[in-house]
Amino acid sequence: MKTEIYIPPPYAELLEAQAAEQGVTPDELTENAVKNYLERGDTDAGE
Repeated sequence: MKTEIYIPPPYAELLEAQAAEQGVTPDELTENAVKNYLERGDTDAGE
């Protein structure tokens, strides 16, 4: 399930630039970042 989120313009521009550097779409970059954050949060909780 995907949920749309609003990213303010200054951050959206940074995401677009970083995505272009990595050769992915801004959506892919954001999706991967959120997945990594959530996975890391499961292992880092309470440490």
